[in-house]
Amino acid sequence: MARKTINVKDLVEELNRRLTVPGLGVFEREAVCSVIEHVLLSTDQYAGFSYQPSEWDEAPTQTADGKTVVLPFLKPPGKRDEYRRIYYYAHN
Repeated sequence: MARKTINVKDLVEELNRRLTVPGLGVFEREAVCSVIEHVLLSTDQYAGFSYQPSEWDEAPTQTADGKTVVLPFLKPPGKRDEYRRIYYYAHN
């Protein structure tokens, strides 16, 4: 059987795109993150990650007198948001 290879850059970009899909559950995002980290660490191309904006981030709000204030969203109990990430890779 012939050996097949895949481009790490293409894989990470596709999986990063999937992490942005609305409605993707916590467990699905966690699995995608695990795959990305495994691939990047195994190929010595891990260059970190950053968090994507989430529905629980602070959002600016305009008041009636025209002032802009920032009101934090409250995270519902038991909700985890640590897998809303975007990964970076080293260009080897």
